[in-house]
Amino acid sequence: DHDGPDAAVIDGLDARRARSLERADLLAVQAAAVRLRRRADVALAVVAAEIARRSETVAGGGFARHAGFGSPEQLVSGQTGVGPAEARRLVEVGKVMAHAESGEAEAFPVLAAAVREGRLSTEYAAMIQRTLAAIPRDDTELEARMVARAPGMSRRNVGKWCRWLRDKHDPAGVEERERAQRDQRYF
Repeated sequence: DHDGPDAAVIDGLDARRARSLERADLLAVQAAAVRLRRRADVALAVVAAEIARRSETVAGGGFARHAGFGSPEQLVSGQTGVGPAEARRLVEVGKVMAHAESGEAEAFPVLAAAVREGRLSTEYAAMIQRTLAAIPRDDTELEARMVARAPGMSRRNVGKWCRWLRDKHDPAGVEERERAQRDQRYF
């Protein structure tokens, strides 16, 4: 069982037990829970991407529709209880990992490896993937730098950094993105 040690650390955890833990032990339990969550998120992302692939390629409305859902993201959301944004992230990150495994040109292998190894959350991975996809050139060095730096940052700062990098590497797209944001605001 791959999750043995981490699962054992959090098994039976309740508020009373958490209150009794010393600082270092509490942080160790949190780290174990994060590792388990990231492992589960990898599995959810892989399955979500496969649901999306089958929904796009199966005749007659696809996999999700046959399961009673309007889209792969709705199926993922309905089955997992996550919101639509998280379901989209799981599909996106799962696709990143699938592309990397198959060696496709649009793959982000460093990003996929970081998610698979539990070094990066699916939320950060989705932000990085969208940033790299918006940059009109293949930049493995930038990908590696983003993957290395993001885990030590807050979500807000990762988002700001991603926007700054996208604007820096794609200055021609800044005006179009600003126009699209204005249009969405008044829609």
